[in-house]
Amino acid sequence: MVDSSTVGLIYSAVIGIVVYLIFLVLFELLRNSRPHIFQFRKWIQDYEENFKEFRDENGEFLSYLPNQLPPSWFSWLTTPRKVTDEEIQQFIGYDACLYLISLKNKIIYFSIVAAITCVILLPVYGTAGDKAAGGVALLSMSNLETGSSRFWATFIVDFVLAYLSIIYALLECRAYVKRREQFRAESIAANYAVSVMDLRKDRNTAELVREDFEKVLPGEVDGVQLTYGSAYLRKRFNLYGAALNKKEVAQYQIDNGKDGKRPRHHTTPCTCCCTGTVDSQEYWTEEQAKNAEEIGAAQEKIDPKLVKPCDSAIVVFKSKKAASVAAQSKLFGMPLDSYTIKRQEAFKSVHWHGM
Repeated sequence: MVDSSTVGLIYSAVIGIVVYLIFLVLFELLRNSRPHIFQFRKWIQDYEENFKEFRDENGEFLSYLPNQLPPSWFSWLTTPRKVTDEEIQQFIGYDACLYLISLKNKIIYFSIVAAITCVILLPVYGTAGDKAAGGVALLSMSNLETGSSRFWATFIVDFVLAYLSIIYALLECRAYVKRREQFRAESIAANYAVSVMDLRKDRNTAELVREDFEKVLPGEVDGVQLTYGSAYLRKRFNLYGAALNKKEVAQYQIDNGKDGKRPRHHTTPCTCCCTGTVDSQEYWTEEQAKNAEEIGAAQEKIDPKLVKPCDSAIVVFKSKKAASVAAQSKLFGMPLDSYTIKRQEAFKSVHWHGM
């Protein structure tokens, strides 16, 4: 007689598989019948003028324009497999590339683990002589007789899995190191700079920080920029992003609307008929430009009323080699050993043109 735990396991597996298949088919049907919903980002990326702001410090265009998915069933599952790691790295970024590589390695690793378990362990446990265990317990170690030589199968499989875990870790490390070296070899501003934190209050000026680094690398320091925290800038960045998204939605509605009317926007919280409206696409375009201008002005000229200095700075050097050496400057003693110094990352929030 099958025990209750086995029945519960079977029910859970069956229900899970059925629900998964239902949602898979529903998504496929809706994707083909509602392209304006499921392909909205594809449409947005076709409009290059909407992405002119998204360039790196070298002026390179950052948007990735994917190919149109074919109308065949489940093409959204097969088409992405044709995109190479190099394309993802070039158009999306290193973080996304490493994340997807890690996911693929995990799929391979756990598939091998599952195959070894099903091919070796389950038959070894299931054909053992002790039938006292019932249900799914027949496929576990509890079905083995005391002192059975079949225990060696578990030991050997554990050894193989440990070895595979080491290989998996090495593959992950190699992928990271390879792309880290590629990133540091690029001629971008971040590779010429280090991030300096934990500045002492008595040395929290650009001149004193530069003086400290000049002692270690004379003639190599190109500039020092103290960092500032600003709730005002964070708010402006959020408003800029919201305006950009709403402008894109308005443009989409213009191009795909059935009645041919341009969307309207209420400029006041009240949306009743007595309040005036403006063209939505034009309004959000102006809002985006206004916030971009205010962000640029705030970054170019620091207003003590809007920003507060932090105990950190970005030090820019004349060569990538000097920046690499400076990141290890704790080796040189006081006063630099009181700082926390790290290689600078290519954060979008850093206003490189203003440095």
